[in-house]
Amino acid sequence: MQSKTARLLLEKRRKATEDVNGQVKRKWVKPTLWTLSILVWGGITFGGYKAAEHYSVSTKTYVDQQLASIQEENTTQLDAVATSMTGLKDELVNVQKNLAALQTQVEATGQGLSGNDDSKAALQTEIDQLNQQLQKLQQSLARLEEASNG
Repeated sequence: MQSKTARLLLEKRRKATEDVNGQVKRKWVKPTLWTLSILVWGGITFGGYKAAEHYSVSTKTYVDQQLASIQEENTTQLDAVATSMTGLKDELVNVQKNLAALQTQVEATGQGLSGNDDSKAALQTEIDQLNQQLQKLQQSLARLEEASNG
């Protein structure tokens, strides 16, 4: 009887593990495949996140370095412009002083040398040249001021 009961139990178990075609069912296959696919997709997602994070950090570092370089270059150029403006202002002051001195000389010459047209013409030529130089310096100064402000 035991052998008959054992046989019946074994037969029931065999039938429970076989499908309609008589092939053995593998109940562990589906859960294992689902678990593996979830793990693979999780790994792909995590890898994509890490790659994006690395790219973001490296791009930020590159942009920060470029900004620092540009700021340094701008500071250097602003210092050069400031130095040029100071030099132009000094030169402008000197030209104005020379012009004032020449005008005084012309007035004195006009009073002292009433008949000498050559010396008056020479002084007037020099005054005209200084006036032109003064205008050029004022234009250069205005351009430099616009560049430093704009």
